[in-house]
Parts: sequence; C-alpha cells; structure tokens
Amino acid sequence: MVNAVMKSGTNQFHGTAYEFLRNTDLNATGFLFSPAVFVKPTLQRNQFGATIGGPIVKNKVFFFGDYEGFRQLQRYLNFDSLPTATDRAGILPVPVVNPLTGVVYPANTQIPIASLNPFAAALLGGLPTLNGPGRSNNYEALLLIRDYSDKFDAKIDGQINDRMTAFLRFSQRKDVQFYQPSFPGPSGGDGNGYIHSIDQNASAGYTWTVTPTSLLEVRLGWTHIVAGKQPALLGGPSLQSLYGIQGLPATPNLTGGFNTQSPSGFTALGRQTSNPQFQNPTSWDPKLNYSKTLGRHSIKAGYEYLNIHTEILDWLCTGFKRMSSKSSESCTVRRTGPEIVTVAYS
Repeated sequence: MVNAVMKSGTNQFHGTAYEFLRNTDLNATGFLFSPAVFVKPTLQRNQFGATIGGPIVKNKVFFFGDYEGFRQLQRYLNFDSLPTATDRAGILPVPVVNPLTGVVYPANTQIPIASLNPFAAALLGGLPTLNGPGRSNNYEALLLIRDYSDKFDAKIDGQINDRMTAFLRFSQRKDVQFYQPSFPGPSGGDGNGYIHSIDQNASAGYTWTVTPTSLLEVRLGWTHIVAGKQPALLGGPSLQSLYGIQGLPATPNLTGGFNTQSPSGFTALGRQTSNPQFQNPTSWDPKLNYSKTLGRHSIKAGYEYLNIHTEILDWLCTGFKRMSSKSSESCTVRRTGPEIVTVAYS
C-alpha cells in the first residue's frame, strides 16, 4: 500500500521553479556509436516545472498548484536482418517449391516475377536498401523515441471551523510517445508506434473531530484513464482493398500497413500483432472511517466501495483477468462496438 500526501497552501505565498537539461552536445559518444550512420545518438531532455501556494481567505481557505513538463527526443542504434537484393529479386540460395503448382525452382535461379504473389512482391519492394554486409544484422538505423508529457495538480483546502476541515483536489497527467518503426513504409511499421496515456483523478475529503477522542473521515475518489497505442500507419488502406486478402479488419481504426509477416531467419515485417489496443478504465471509490480512542485502546471502523468500468480493445472478455485481493469481486460485460468490450467490476 502506498499513501501519498499532497502539500497544501498556507497563509503566506510560496512558490518554486526548476529546469533540468540534457542534450546531445553535452553527452559522451558512448560505445553504441555507429560508423555506418556516423551520427552520435541524439538525447535531448528538458524537465521543467513550478509550484505555487497561498491563501484565498486568510485562516480559512488555501490553494496549492503545481505543473511539470517533460520533453525528450532520443535515438538508439537498431539492427535488423532483412532479405538481400538477390532475395528480393527471387534468387534464393536454396530450392523453392511453389505450394500451389508444385513447380520446383532450383537454388540460385530467379523465380519469375509472374509467379510471385503481388502481396509478397509489394512487401519485399518496400524494404530499404541495406547498409551492412551479410544476411544477419545487415541494416542499421538510429531510431527516434519522442516522449512529451505534461502533468499538474490543483488543490483547495478549507478550515470550516476548529473541528472541521475539507479539501478538493484535481490532477492530470498526459503522456504522448512515439516509437519510430525499424524502417519506413508499410513493410515496416513494427514497434509500438504512438503511445498515449491521459490520467485524470480527483478526490474530495471531509474530516470532523467529533470529540477529543473520536474522528470521522469521509472520502470520495474518481479516476479516469485513456491509454493505448496505435501503429504509425493507422488509417491507411486495408489489405482487402489493396490485394483482395479476405478475413482481416477493414475499418479505418484498424487498417494501415501490412499485417505481421515472420519469415524464418529475418526480422519480422509489418505491424505488431497486438497493435492497436487500448484500455480505458473509470473508477469511483467512496470511503468512510470512524476512529475512537478508549483509554489505552483504539477502535476503527469503516466502509469502502470500488467500482471500475473498463473499455477494452484487443482483448476477448473471457480472456481478460484482473489481479485483485477481493475474492467476492464480480465482472459484468457489455459490448459497446464491433471491436470494443466494456468490463465492469464491483
């Protein structure tokens, strides 16, 4: 269990501001420097923010707020094993059998272009020119990771009287990341692509010192998260419209790029099998606690209820499980769209 306590405003105004900086010019070259691309890996990081707090009504109502921004551009050295130019031309080092016609093409003999599947030809034609030798790790590139995030908190505290206090808080964190595919075009598109996460939560609380030996606490919490990932080419033409391949999704929120191809001995081509996907949970958490001190003893009783509704893409309801310590927790399911399942816990 983790308990976090947020600062509150006081009768005086106080504030802070800060900036943390790293950039490529200040960094060492590192052992992953690549002579092939001859560029020092980029790392530019800015982390900055500010806080402020003070009175709204002296001795009665106080405020506190903070903001932090994060901006990072980073490149890392990546290696892929891709088919060579002769492989792409249909000249393979081993005999090949056409599974449809039974025709055998001897090793190091070009397969006629007319015998190549149009989808396979387009997939191979979209591969980049190799910049390394051999058949393994023969293509390298410095790939970009972009990470931009913003977060803030806003809190108001009230001193109702000498025995009652209350507070209200709202927080938000927005993080948007981009992971560049190993190589451009529909033949690439692997990796996570665009990752987004928007986390909003609010809480309200009331505390009443009923007597010098008894305390009543009332809390209400709310959390809403919109998080998921999308491939870099999402929304492009479907494979059905391009090549007549049946049985694959044709809606724009799922199409774009080639589906996953895993040729033996080479880097996987096309998109991730699990992309796009998202999970968007919303939860409500009311609780009530009463504490009483009796001499050298203390008694505490309370009630808490947690309700979670989650919209899910890329999960079957029967395969979705949640780790929980509540053995009596139940799950209800509602389908809200062709590919969306809503799971509710209570």
